[in-house]
Amino acid sequence: MNNAMKVISSSRVFARNITTTARREVQERPSAKFQKLKENQQRFQVEDGVPVYLKKGAPDKMLFQATTGLLFVGLAMTFKTFWDLSFGKSWGAGG
Repeated sequence: MNNAMKVISSSRVFARNITTTARREVQERPSAKFQKLKENQQRFQVEDGVPVYLKKGAPDKMLFQATTGLLFVGLAMTFKTFWDLSFGKSWGAGG
């Protein structure tokens, strides 16, 4: 029983030492990647009336226009398919 009490008291001391350790204040310079990330975040947070999907300039604008163009091409092809399925390809050909 005496050994059990020693184990319990030593475990309490050990646990107390772990939980009450002093907090070290470490002053480190952020890495270059972190600085670049912060600069990128600041660029996107600026209120200049430009939507977030166009904030990077010309590459974003080209990508947006290509996506919009492909959307309209796909929409036109969808309507053409509906037309062909509704009236058939020979509709209007006289036969």
